[in-house]
Amino acid sequence: MNIGIIGAGNVGATLASRISEKGLADVVLLDIMEGIAKGKAEDINDSLSIIKASKRVFGTSNYKDLADSSVIIITAGLPREPGMSREELLKTNLAIIKDVSKNLLDNCKEPVVITVTNPLDIMTYAVLKNTGYPKSKVFGMAGTLDCGRLVNILSRRLNVMPSKIKPAIIGPHNDDMIVLTRLTKVAGKPVSSLLKQNDLSEVIRLTKERGAYIVSLLGKGSAYFAPSQAIFLMIESIIKRKKNNFYISCYLNGQYGLSDVCIGAPAVIGENGIERIIELALDKEEKRRFFDCAAKIKETIETLGI
Repeated sequence: MNIGIIGAGNVGATLASRISEKGLADVVLLDIMEGIAKGKAEDINDSLSIIKASKRVFGTSNYKDLADSSVIIITAGLPREPGMSREELLKTNLAIIKDVSKNLLDNCKEPVVITVTNPLDIMTYAVLKNTGYPKSKVFGMAGTLDCGRLVNILSRRLNVMPSKIKPAIIGPHNDDMIVLTRLTKVAGKPVSSLLKQNDLSEVIRLTKERGAYIVSLLGKGSAYFAPSQAIFLMIESIIKRKKNNFYISCYLNGQYGLSDVCIGAPAVIGENGIERIIELALDKEEKRRFFDCAAKIKETIETLGI
């Protein structure tokens, strides 16, 4: 048994290192640029030898090498470049996802698939529809990352330990994400009762803009330490059958009154992927915003003909 990672960029390579260093599993790191995958795999293997780890990373460009992977993470895709429209990014990454999905169907036996490619909710839906895998076995990593960013901002703002903060964010992995301030708790108290509305609005803005802020600081590329950490915890919950709760992009089929859409919501993740989708008790306004977000995602899906 091993774990497959499609895409040997910063997120994929960092994740491969985390998985193997923690002894979770051997990793197959796949990229269309075979030299990149093999080079990063060998560098990671050298580091694993330094700490006398028992696991290894195998770099490849051949999808047949993913045949024994019980969990596969898709990080392949392009980031939005200067001058590139959102529509161009959508079409480019959709073409990549379709190709990845075909190769998975040809070579793998219904693994649990975690999508990381953006726009995440739409790409997760595309993987699901193009593979035909069980809906419980395909989901996207996003909400957990967004929650981590919210916790970091609140921790600094309120001068409390991250462990005291329980975040709640639903909706898409973009500026329309819904930070549930009523359900986000700090030491058991709703954050809405601890911050003035102006401060709360600022925290929400900073959370939504966090990814773009990191990109602006880097100058080139995007975040990868936090995304890889979020994915690792999900994989660990699957491999070790922990059944932990995560905020993910999941396929809703009646939950929250929505159907045939992938969107961010909390769920229990275990050996079979999504064990259960958790339905939060949303108030009228929260539900309205959630429905509006789902409608936007559906509209894009219909436009793309997925």
